[in-house]
Amino acid sequence: MNKKVKVYFDFLCPFCYKGVMNMIELMPEFPELMVDWVPCEAHPRPEKRSLYSDIAAEAFLYIKGHKGDMISFIKAVFRAYYVERKSIDDKEVLLECAKDANVELDRFRASLTRRDYKQDVISNNETIWNIYDAEAVPSFYCRNKQLLSRENRMISKEELRDFLASL
Repeated sequence: MNKKVKVYFDFLCPFCYKGVMNMIELMPEFPELMVDWVPCEAHPRPEKRSLYSDIAAEAFLYIKGHKGDMISFIKAVFRAYYVERKSIDDKEVLLECAKDANVELDRFRASLTRRDYKQDVISNNETIWNIYDAEAVPSFYCRNKQLLSRENRMISKEELRDFLASL
């Protein structure tokens, strides 16, 4: 039986970086698992920040909507931000991240310029923070089960494995 897990995450969240990478590493152990990656913002506009993740989330939704390689893109964005220290609100950086995601890059760039997925990111934010009333991300949901992050506490790989095994 296929199991669908929704994973809410923010590209700027260090706990999400670790949690999403743990999820990606664990996926081969759970071949029946279907993952619905849902980008959101831990600190959406108009909060005062030096960097926002809304454009990266919109870029991801383009990749997802065009059946691109979501895992490749996720890894590339996290690598750009956490390893290469690049600004992931820069469309050129995101274009570079999308090169191995198997999407048409000119259309990808045009979508980012038009902000085609802006409302979808806002909707994801409202769902995770207002409907699910989450405290932090990453947060994992499957039917009536959930594994929720807490402020300043990371979900361990073992906790995530146990959650996935319990589904």
